[in-house]
Amino acid sequence: RRLEGLAVTAIASTRSGPDLSERPVLAKLATTPSTRVLRPPPLGRKAVGSVVREFLGRRGNEAFVAAVADATGGNPFLLRELLREARTRRLAPSAASADEVGAMGPESISRSLLARLDRLPKGARKLATAVAVLGRDEERRWAAALAGISDEQAAAWADALTELDIFAAGEALAFTHPIARRAVYGALAPGARGQAH
Repeated sequence: RRLEGLAVTAIASTRSGPDLSERPVLAKLATTPSTRVLRPPPLGRKAVGSVVREFLGRRGNEAFVAAVADATGGNPFLLRELLREARTRRLAPSAASADEVGAMGPESISRSLLARLDRLPKGARKLATAVAVLGRDEERRWAAALAGISDEQAAAWADALTELDIFAAGEALAFTHPIARRAVYGALAPGARGQAH
């Protein structure tokens, strides 16, 4: 309030979809008339290629870059974590490595995503697990049946999972990124996974 007339810019960033009521300073900033909210789109293939070159020290093959872009959805956090894992595995950014990228699910991404899930009631975790087992773009009623919750509960949990950027927006239930699905699916014990299938 005391900055009027001064050439001052304040920049703040946060994950998409947070509950700003838990962050009063950001909530106040977001509703101030002089605030401009920017929502950058996911990184495109060209930008993903630049990050691949930066992380792995050489230009990525087109098939490799496409696999990385598809696996991460252009999400910068997921992209960095995936490339850290690729670097740890000494994976060359070549066409031959493209399939291996699709199967990777770095531990840090899994931990981050599962921590976000743990902040929600158990019904949300059950729904996410059901969608991970069923696959992509599932109808809510099938996921609700597998999770053992009502369709109304599934609708509420789906909204909560979308706000946390775990589910993609839309009628059918799907994860925002293949890596997110693999993290939830990978957290299932083998016996529970077999029983769910």
